Amino acid sequence: MDSDIAKVREKADSATIDPSTIAIESYGAGNNSVADALGVDPTVLMLQQDPSNQWCVTVKISHLTSSQSVHFNVSDNGVLSEFDNC
Repeated sequence: MDSDIAKVREKADSATIDPSTIAIESYGAGNNSVADALGVDPTVLMLQQDPSNQWCVTVKISHLTSSQSVHFNVSDNGVLSEFDNC
């Protein structure tokens, strides 16, 4: 599981996404730029928007009976930054 989390973190370091498309993509069955950028299945993502309209992305990696989550803030210019919790 640690290697999967490390891969997500690595991809997040170089990813840039368009924050204006997150809401639309999170409800659609089509492409998901956040999942694509992080190299994960869209079903492991949880997207939340705070009152200041900043997006938080939680990626939940599960293996058998254990799971681990990693959280990222999406800046106005689409840069992902890891932080403790959404």
